[in-house]
Amino acid sequence: MMNWRDIAVSDDETIQETLRVIDDGAMQIALVVDREGRLQGTVTDGDIRRGILEGIDLDSPIRSIMNKDPVTASRERDRESLVNMMKARGIRQIPLVDTTGCVVGIEVLKD
Repeated sequence: MMNWRDIAVSDDETIQETLRVIDDGAMQIALVVDREGRLQGTVTDGDIRRGILEGIDLDSPIRSIMNKDPVTASRERDRESLVNMMKARGIRQIPLVDTTGCVVGIEVLKD
């Protein structure tokens, strides 16, 4: 598992700052979390590209373009089932959450 804290942002973070987090984290995703660490949404570099194409300002809060209903999984799932889930849904990252919705990790599908 990768360290999810390196790619965590709050929902009032700007799109530009979130883009930096995505670039620095090298996972092509940022996790939008509240103060308690509960997942509020996700943002990929593709979400940001689509926002830019729609004319959204880079100083806008990330909540304006985040995916508010991301695919998540329990941390109890084994790697094989997580990989199968990601392949079936066409995603490359999946946040792992506990029963309260707090992020506990992230699994990344590698080539």
